[in-house]
Amino acid sequence: MDINVGMIIVITIAFVALVIINRKKAKISGAVGETKVSILLKLLGKDYSLLNDIMLDTNYGTTQIDHIVVSPYGIFVIETKNYQGWILGGENSEYWTQNMYGNKYQFRNPLLQNNAHVNVLRKILPYYANDNFVSIVAFSGKSTLKVNVSEACHVLYISKLLWFIKKYKEVKLNPCQIEEICNLINDNNISSSEVKKKHAKLVKQRAKESETQIENGVCPRCGGSLVERYGKYGTFYGCSNYPKCKFSISSK
Repeated sequence: MDINVGMIIVITIAFVALVIINRKKAKISGAVGETKVSILLKLLGKDYSLLNDIMLDTNYGTTQIDHIVVSPYGIFVIETKNYQGWILGGENSEYWTQNMYGNKYQFRNPLLQNNAHVNVLRKILPYYANDNFVSIVAFSGKSTLKVNVSEACHVLYISKLLWFIKKYKEVKLNPCQIEEICNLINDNNISSSEVKKKHAKLVKQRAKESETQIENGVCPRCGGSLVERYGKYGTFYGCSNYPKCKFSISSK
């Protein structure tokens, strides 16, 4: 075998191995982060019922919710991100960016992700008012939040999670309602490991399809054209159907 060809094969194998290792590290880091948050949330006390790692069926497949806290003061739906580095993104952006030492990685806007979770729960719990649901996106203290969102979006650090939930004092749900809500969520929860594997595959497939559409200048949300625009934080691509469709993505 030619030495150059051999070197290329070795480098390729090493690169593939590195990608696999990084992906596994990310999964482990995410799982560890969720475990830490579940332990933290138990400190809320006996008035707060905690549900972790809930997977629910939807019209477009399955969706996984990190944590749900059901209390007299509302239903708190929590998406956790155990990320490091700078976190940048806008309220309506399809993707946010993690910047670590100059290396940039994109991930789906967790606000949109968690809003979808809340909407699924509303269908399971149709008799409960919309203001009973509180969406929270919580990031690790290892990250630095530089996101452009309103206070109503509830993006915060995990260290502030208990303080934020405890701010809610108005009683909205009685003990019977809390029990019913927990039972309905648990009854709809999918615990099958096979289904969870399919869910992970579906998430990757959707991400790939979305990336392909964006590369072709197509809005993955509504099918409109992506147009280059200029904003407060530089250039970005937005949907031609704005303001009906508020999809946007930063320029690389």
